[in-house]
Amino acid sequence: MKKAGNIEKLEGHVATQILATLAGAVSPAAAILPVLLSSAANTRMQARIDEALKSLQEELTKLGENVARMSDAQYKVVCDALSHLHRTTDAEKIIYLKRAVINGVLDEELSCGKAYIVSRILRDISALEIDFLITTMEHTEVYLMIPNPDGSIPVLDTSVYTVASSIQNQTIIAGLLSLGLIAESGKWKAGYFCTPVAYTLVAMLK
Repeated sequence: MKKAGNIEKLEGHVATQILATLAGAVSPAAAILPVLLSSAANTRMQARIDEALKSLQEELTKLGENVARMSDAQYKVVCDALSHLHRTTDAEKIIYLKRAVINGVLDEELSCGKAYIVSRILRDISALEIDFLITTMEHTEVYLMIPNPDGSIPVLDTSVYTVASSIQNQTIIAGLLSLGLIAESGKWKAGYFCTPVAYTLVAMLK
C-alpha cells in the first residue's frame, strides 16, 4: 500500500477540521451548500486551490527532511496556513499562504508565541492589506493625505509613504490597526508605522 506523502498527511488534518465544521452547521443555511458547491465560482476556486496544493506537494517533497523535523510551532503555522488556503477565494492570498507554508517548514527558529500570532493573522488579513503592509515597510511611516486639486498626492519626504485618504485606504489602515500590524506614529493624526509583529508576519510571506 502506498504511504501518504507529507502534503496528504497535512491535508488530512485540514480536511478533518473543515468536514467537522460543515457537519456541525445545523441550520437552514446548510441546505444551500449543494447549490453553492455546484456553482462556476466554486469550480474556479477549487481549480486554484488544487493547483496550489499540487505546487506545494512538489516543493514539500524537496523539503522532506525539513518537514520530518518540524517543531510543534512550525506544524501549527503550516497546518493553519493550509486550512486558510482551503477557505480563501482570493487568488493572490493563496499565493501568500503558499509562501507561509514553505517558510513555516523552513523557519526552525519559529517560537510557539509567534506561531499563534501569525496563524491568527493569516486567517483574517486580506491580500490587499498584505500588499499595503509590504509597501509601507519600504518607508519609515505611512500617511493618509487629502489629494491635491489635480488628484496628485502630496509628498512629505522620500522616507514617508503617502497615500490618498480614500475609503479603501482608510479601510485597509483600520484593518491593519485591528490586527496589531501598524500603530499611530504620534507625530501626526494620520501617520502610522509598522509594528514588530508586522515584520514577523511579512518574513513568513516573502
